Amino acid sequence: MADLMEIARTARDRTRKESKQSKQSPQPAEGAPPFACFPCFPFGPVPWDQRRAVRLMYDADTLVERLDVDGTDPEVRSAAALVASAYATRDMETMLYAVNEFEVEVRRAESCKALARMEHHAR
Repeated sequence: MADLMEIARTARDRTRKESKQSKQSPQPAEGAPPFACFPCFPFGPVPWDQRRAVRLMYDADTLVERLDVDGTDPEVRSAAALVASAYATRDMETMLYAVNEFEVEVRRAESCKALARMEHHAR
C-alpha cells in the first residue's frame, strides 16, 4: 500500500508541475476533430479541508467499532497507517482515497468474520 501512495504522490506532483508549465491548453488546429479530456477530478483539485478530514477519520474509526472488527488485524492496521499517512500529506484527494481503502479493508475483515461464524454454526 505504501508503494501505491508513493506512485500516487509522484503522479500528482508530475501533473501539478505540468499544469504550472502550461497554464493554457493549446488551440486545436484548424479542421481538427474535437477532443474531450476527462480528468480524474473534473472540478479541479480538491482543497484541503481539516474538518472534513478529521470527520472522515472519525467515521472510519466508528465503522470499525460498529462492525466489531479487530483493529489489530494486520490488514486493518496497514490501512489505518495509510489513512494516517494521507492525513499528514494534507492532500484531500489522497485522504479520500486512503479512507476509501480503509473502509474496503474493514468491510473485508467483517465479511471474513461473518463467514467464519457461518461455517462454525454449520458444523
